[in-house]
Amino acid sequence: MKFAFKRGYEIGKRLRFIAVIRETRELALRKRQNR
Repeated sequence: MKFAFKRGYEIGKRLRFIAVIRETRELALRKRQNR
């Protein structure tokens, strides 16, 4: 149980990190388009 939970937590952290990168990239593109 603990091992599976830890593994799921690591995957969740990675997915959250990817989501943040995607959001920042979209915001950067919007800023460029606004100019």
